[in-house]
Amino acid sequence: MPSTSTSRTGPSSASLHSSGPRTQKKKSHARGNKQSQTQEDGSRVDVDAIPTVKPGHPTDLQRLVLTRPNHFLPWRELAPSRQHVTGPGGLFHPDMVDKPGAFPSMLIFRGLFFESPKILQKATTCYYPSQQHWDAFVASQPEGIPTTETQQDKYFNIRCYGQPSYQRREGMKVVPKLCTGGFRANVVLECNLGKRKRGQKLVKCPLFGPLTAYLFATNLSYMGKVAKPTTTEVAEMVRIIQRGSWKALLALGQITDDASAEETGVALKRVYDAVWDGLRTDKAQMHVRYDPIVLAML
Repeated sequence: MPSTSTSRTGPSSASLHSSGPRTQKKKSHARGNKQSQTQEDGSRVDVDAIPTVKPGHPTDLQRLVLTRPNHFLPWRELAPSRQHVTGPGGLFHPDMVDKPGAFPSMLIFRGLFFESPKILQKATTCYYPSQQHWDAFVASQPEGIPTTETQQDKYFNIRCYGQPSYQRREGMKVVPKLCTGGFRANVVLECNLGKRKRGQKLVKCPLFGPLTAYLFATNLSYMGKVAKPTTTEVAEMVRIIQRGSWKALLALGQITDDASAEETGVALKRVYDAVWDGLRTDKAQMHVRYDPIVLAML
């Protein structure tokens, strides 16, 4: 991917001071001037990570984000799943990304362990130098090798990307393929996002489709392993995947259902600029790492 031409960066959080309804299952914890909410799975998310127009008055959308931040939070790098694997000792931390076994481990995280119970409970950093390390992790868990659906649900969240993918129940069979398949980043991305050359044969990575591969590419770009995508490239992915961002552009009347790649790009750029202008103060803009990747998550 070529380097991005549209990127505004700053410290990766924005301000929100929590108020409004709280459920019995979610508690608000003051930490200095920051607040966090404990999720039902035991993970924490800082309400500072969710932008607001009127500080102190969270919207219904912001309350929805707090119910499932890994799924709904546009600033995905601040969601509990990502914070766990990007922090010290985590798989995506700069000190770890070039270690032996790191790349297969990244595939395991993106294909199987994103928003999984084991990640949210911090039972693993998701770094497995070899399959033997994966086997040792499984042996250390109270469920052992999961055989029933109930046990499998303790490891894998089949709805981590929205619609259920029952293939993730077969995760234990997939991990050895990811560990020993010799997959490379360019092959994983080309299989799902690129245009194959005539006669070109590529071995498809299990559990990876256009959405998963695109999200994996964004992870690699934030680590500096691939160039960040341009607004045009993100728009093309939005058009190919046709999930939340595509439906939002349709709902806003910015595109029609037969919009071309160029029309989608123009619409996305227009919304991109409007959102940036909506971060009304210099202070808000300084505290938000805003780029086309983030916009596609809104």
